[in-house]
Amino acid sequence: MQAQLTIKRFPTALFAFVVALAAAIVLGAALGYALKGAPIAPAHTPVVVTHEQAAGDPRSDLTRVLPTDRPAADTSCWTTNYGPIC
Repeated sequence: MQAQLTIKRFPTALFAFVVALAAAIVLGAALGYALKGAPIAPAHTPVVVTHEQAAGDPRSDLTRVLPTDRPAADTSCWTTNYGPIC
């Protein structure tokens, strides 16, 4: 008996088809992402309405200045341990 060398060729057509299919999927996904846009939100978003506090309510203005017992400091003089220096 004589040995016989057989070479099985790689199926080039199948490889080309798989590469083309993968490229089409990746390209389609990239174009779909780019054309549609990143944020996904429903077409009709709910509107939330909040009512502000009444004008006289203590919680109505949290940034207001409360009155103090002493007058505002005079910034034209420096105060030291011995008294003001003007």
